Amino acid sequence: MRRVGQAGDLGVDIRCKDDIGRLVVAQCKRYRARAKIGSPEIQTFFGMTARARAARGIFVTSSTFTGPARRLAYELDIDLVDGSQIGAFYREKIRREEAERQRQLELQRVLEAARVAEATRIAEAARQRTASESFPVPSPWSETVDRRVRTKAQPAPVALSPPANEMAKLIADQPEPQTGDEYRDSAIGGLLLIFCLILFAVILQIAIRQMS
Repeated sequence: MRRVGQAGDLGVDIRCKDDIGRLVVAQCKRYRARAKIGSPEIQTFFGMTARARAARGIFVTSSTFTGPARRLAYELDIDLVDGSQIGAFYREKIRREEAERQRQLELQRVLEAARVAEATRIAEAARQRTASESFPVPSPWSETVDRRVRTKAQPAPVALSPPANEMAKLIADQPEPQTGDEYRDSAIGGLLLIFCLILFAVILQIAIRQMS
């Protein structure tokens, strides 16, 4: 787009290209609201459009157009933009800018809420981890695992043969180990028994000698 409007511009203020590269010219008139654009201005602009070899012409004014000017512009394929349309364009521009601003604000609120939620989640996880390290609470899963480990650690029962079974019963029937006092009494009783046996043997030998 290039602005060329100046003294002696012959009705062309702006030159630009459309989407496919064709030349487009525009004429801009700032009039009071009651000063309408008539057919003569449209005819002059059409001549300048043809002279510039433009594919399209746009006539823009801050006021409005007369009925004959609108009909002539329609016949000559000239686009008209009056003050009410400019106001509508401006209001639409403001509305879009405000909508974009609100969208950015909402996006910022959502991001801030997400950051707060993430920080809260991290803090809560750290608190729970600290509490579990200070006061470990066994979980049902850990109890199940411990039970399985204990079960695996216990030796499996061994099948014994009949003699081995009898020996096991004899071992099981043995009296419990004696305490210190009981052991001392048993030892004294044993010594007395041995002394009596020796004495009996000596007396028996003396008797046999006398008889012989």
